[in-house]
Amino acid sequence: MSEDTDDAPLPRGNPWPKLTRGPQLSLEVSGVTLVVDAWPARVWVRALATMDGAEIFPALLRPEDRQAGLDVLLGNAEKGIVPIDGRQHGAIVLAIISHIAGVPYRGLSFLLSTAESNWDSLDGMCAMRGVDPLELPLHRFAALVFSRLVSGADDKKRAEIEALVYGPFAEDAEENPEALSQAESDSFMRSMLGAGKPA
Repeated sequence: MSEDTDDAPLPRGNPWPKLTRGPQLSLEVSGVTLVVDAWPARVWVRALATMDGAEIFPALLRPEDRQAGLDVLLGNAEKGIVPIDGRQHGAIVLAIISHIAGVPYRGLSFLLSTAESNWDSLDGMCAMRGVDPLELPLHRFAALVFSRLVSGADDKKRAEIEALVYGPFAEDAEENPEALSQAESDSFMRSMLGAGKPA
């Protein structure tokens, strides 16, 4: 696992600019501190392709935090932990993925779809440099795909790509059902990470 401690500014459009990258992400839910391991992109891509959101959290927590994650998810009367509801759970999953990726979840979905469609070219370019792109941290994998997309693009095309990756959702959740979930995940991450300390 990469020991990525890059403190460089996060990409434009990231809703948590004060957070720094670390090998893990620490967050507090229902008074319980949980740590998400900074798995390489390979693990995140596989999880996003094969799991539904309910499985991602707590599956991608550190192994020693998975029981505490289940306690938060399902509740634990003995420990006085009230279960979170489905909307909170969805917001937590979106927030974790968005933060780890450095782009909003819907932007990551676009980048992953683009990577899949152009895998031979992307993998070949990386192989020539001795890099396995799926061993990169997720935020670097997303940055790699984004940089390939905007490479050589004129200003208009670059702006279109940036809007797809970083652009805001429609304000009206009825027009865009994902708007509420993304707004909730943004709010959750700001409140849960407060000081934004990596573990």
